[in-house]
Amino acid sequence: MIKLLLSRLGLTNKNKIIYEFIGSSGSGKSTIIRNVNIISKENNINKSLITTKINFGLFLLINPFIFIYVLFYFIKIKKNFLHFTHPNFRKRTIKLFVLVLRFWYILKNNSSSFILLESLLHQVKNLELDLDIFLENILRIYGYPKICVVFVSVPPDISIKRMYERGDDFNLHDPIIQERYELSFDKCNQIYNYLLLNNKKLKNFLKPIYLDGRKSSTINAKIFYKKIKKFKNKIS
Repeated sequence: MIKLLLSRLGLTNKNKIIYEFIGSSGSGKSTIIRNVNIISKENNINKSLITTKINFGLFLLINPFIFIYVLFYFIKIKKNFLHFTHPNFRKRTIKLFVLVLRFWYILKNNSSSFILLESLLHQVKNLELDLDIFLENILRIYGYPKICVVFVSVPPDISIKRMYERGDDFNLHDPIIQERYELSFDKCNQIYNYLLLNNKKLKNFLKPIYLDGRKSSTINAKIFYKKIKKFKNKIS
């Protein structure tokens, strides 16, 4: 009854398969997704979508139930993504909330059943809850799609170096920066390994994919595309 109501209100994404990329900043997630988009443009995978503030605003105006639904579940899980001592706590809270709303915007406006993106999971700061409960909450806030986590694994020191070379203004040897990247890597690694061992018993979670982020983004895009194309052909 509840699922039927959610469906009628447009609050489910059960017809979508989400490939959510996780990994530290500098691991190459965004570049891999861009490369896959180029490779797969003829195969109805992850159709490109131009997001403007006007289109996004209209989407939220037309879909108030999505805004309320996301807000409700975001309040329940936000502590997994936030440090209350963070100097920009309020700004980060809003940023993460908008990130989930944009996730819904992409899914509702994308004709493809296969969606590649970065969203909440790579933003995890702590996993104090039982992982089963945490992942169930992720499913809820996403609207119950199928989810395949793609872990782009890069050692923290390489991630830091890459971000520094891109122009991020920080001290390479700052222990706070090093700790932040190590924490990010550890949490992503924890999620990947848990799903690798337990995906069969977890509803809606597919077997996760591992990519070695030390390889070039072009090579990783080709590796990933072969996997997703094989799976797409399997279920066709």
